[in-house]
Amino acid sequence: MNNDLQAIDFDPETASPELWRMYHAYRRARWEERGDPDEPYTPDDQFVASWQQERQEEDWSQYDRVIVDGDRIIAAIDGGAPKPGTKNHTTNGHILWGSCSVLKAWRRRGIGSGWLAHALEKMPLTEATTLMASTTEPDGHAFLRAVAGEPKQLVRYSRTDFQALDWGLIDRWVAEAATRAPGYTVETYERRLPEALWPEYCLAKEAQMHHIPRDGLDMGDWSFTPRDQADRYKWMDTLNADHNVVWVRDPEGSIVAITDVGWYPFKADLLQQFFTGVHPSARGRGLGKLIKARMLQLARDRYAEHNLRWMRTDNATSNAAMLAINERLGFGEYKIQGIYQAKKEEIERFLAR
Repeated sequence: MNNDLQAIDFDPETASPELWRMYHAYRRARWEERGDPDEPYTPDDQFVASWQQERQEEDWSQYDRVIVDGDRIIAAIDGGAPKPGTKNHTTNGHILWGSCSVLKAWRRRGIGSGWLAHALEKMPLTEATTLMASTTEPDGHAFLRAVAGEPKQLVRYSRTDFQALDWGLIDRWVAEAATRAPGYTVETYERRLPEALWPEYCLAKEAQMHHIPRDGLDMGDWSFTPRDQADRYKWMDTLNADHNVVWVRDPEGSIVAITDVGWYPFKADLLQQFFTGVHPSARGRGLGKLIKARMLQLARDRYAEHNLRWMRTDNATSNAAMLAINERLGFGEYKIQGIYQAKKEEIERFLAR
């Protein structure tokens, strides 16, 4: 990295007002550069509160740094990993998640290499041996390929125009469940899932998460607990966000299909799809179509006054079943994300060159 650039560790809980002013100017500049139509700018106060809340997660180590040129932040780098001794460290402690974003005018000045050196410095703190990073930008793909080779997984980001949805099709998918899945029942929860249901929900979601496509990723299973759900709601509270959940129970009462979406007042015309899963034991009954369709009906009624325009989602490009459902609903691709993994030795070889 150039000697005229300064690296400063950034703690969102202790950063000065002036450093925060610089950070907000940087993230607005990055937001304008990217021009993502589905990523409205998060208000400054809510962004600060949400990041500070993320720092309260007890099971996660985080390492954030900004790169400063004079009185301007021109890049941000970070890393995060499960802490040793936690359940997720047992299965995924070998991974450090990292990211590096640089304003276009300051690229190709060694900041990416500085980020890799930062990652190597932090890896031993959580016993990590692999850096995992993703990008949707051409410059990012070129850099990460040079470090790690081809991406281990490709993720398709899609969106559908809410105002152009085929409501006849959606209503039929819901109605078909009576004959395709007799004895299966749908439950819906708006804005927040009642706390009494968290243990059951978390167990079912964790079981379904185990079947998410991983393609070439070296990644184990994840745990999802009521404490994780509590942390998630504390984070969503800082953004005044809604969390809507639709799930299906089988005839024995087990939750076998789940979908959930988020809605944020500062981007009121957009719905963000979070998770959708159907347990393998319940597939082939149209439950994926059922929960997606029922959620769209719920959103249509709940957010009618907000004139919803877009719903967005992301799926591994290998997830043919879910992509097929989304395409029937009009979801079209608008960007592709590559997820890369680099072993510690690969990073060291790259930096040595």
